[in-house]
Amino acid sequence: MLSRTGWSRSRRKRTRLPDAWTALLEQRVAYYGCLPEADQAELRGLLQVLLGETGFEAGAGLDEVDLAMRVIIAAQACVLLLHRPLSDLPKLNTVIVYPGVYRARERQRTAEGTEVDVAEARHGESWSHGVLLFSWEDVAYDAVRVDDGENIVFHEVAHALDEQTGESDGVPPLPDRQVADAWEKAFGEAYENLVRDVRLRHKTVLDSYAAEDPAEFFAVASETFLEAPRAFRSAYPDLYGLLANFYHLDPLNWADCLAAAPN
Repeated sequence: MLSRTGWSRSRRKRTRLPDAWTALLEQRVAYYGCLPEADQAELRGLLQVLLGETGFEAGAGLDEVDLAMRVIIAAQACVLLLHRPLSDLPKLNTVIVYPGVYRARERQRTAEGTEVDVAEARHGESWSHGVLLFSWEDVAYDAVRVDDGENIVFHEVAHALDEQTGESDGVPPLPDRQVADAWEKAFGEAYENLVRDVRLRHKTVLDSYAAEDPAEFFAVASETFLEAPRAFRSAYPDLYGLLANFYHLDPLNWADCLAAAPN
């Protein structure tokens, strides 16, 4: 039997999306236009689920998170959740939206062992208790630029998926030990090679930020897999197959559309 949450999600997913929301997808979320019709239909259903469960808050400097902004953010999040059982959706309780790049304070330890408060410019964040933070300027830009390998919503939702295991380590929930072993071997080797290439200042397919730690490697790899699938598969054929299975998607099928999408 479905739980109350499962029943509610199934009902929301079956509800027809308002025409105005579909128009927003078609006009302002370029990735949606590249998906096959079946995936578009799946995304519209998931969009109802996410918007029904996720709260949106305006960060400092933003008056409100209007309907268009909520649809554009949630629709991009849905790309990573397609064909996933509703019971397996990551916790996405609240999305906080700032007008642009924002500054976040955190405590860091210096090389001398002293703890200091520092303020860093941020484009987005994912917190372990289901809170995502975004720069709207970045979200809006990424919604129409789908061939540059970068998407802040993809990146932070990948972190949310990774955190479902209780630890942000680049290893999201996987179906069995065999897949987990293949994942750890392929991703571990690729991460170590990237760290070396970044240190040697070699040109890399992935943004150098992926060398920060395994969690960032997974998030950046997810962005590139979805937006630059040809380059990603050429550089990381084993990772491509693992991510295709994990995300239930094969972006090579719409790579031509991604390259041709108007910017």
